[in-house]
Amino acid sequence: AEQAALGREGLRVPAPVRAESEFVLAKAYHGSGQLVTARQHYDNALREDDSHAPAHFGLAQVLFGEAMRPGVAADDRHSLLENSMRHVNRVLEVYSDHFDSLKLLGAIYARMDGKKHKRWKRCNARFN
Repeated sequence: AEQAALGREGLRVPAPVRAESEFVLAKAYHGSGQLVTARQHYDNALREDDSHAPAHFGLAQVLFGEAMRPGVAADDRHSLLENSMRHVNRVLEVYSDHFDSLKLLGAIYARMDGKKHKRWKRCNARFN
């Protein structure tokens, strides 16, 4: 891990820079449909900087996509949706009006067995 934190010249690369590098890799893999690898890089970005909102959003999208795959067991789907919602909420803590996060949150709620969550009213009010 220590070696990974060092740049080519042996200088320490700051965590926010490493997080952004992992995020850029994640977006590239995400865009090319390599979701397993994208998820690993989003996780790496968040390990470097847990406040990296774009990485939380990207990971939420990947988790939601995994939950919606055909053949996913109901318990696994629920767990993936809960995790996706947790990451969306992290984005909304920083950017409370982030439209794409609110849209994804609405999609998650629509698939959560009709359960009401504390952000449901807020999300629903934005779209009505």
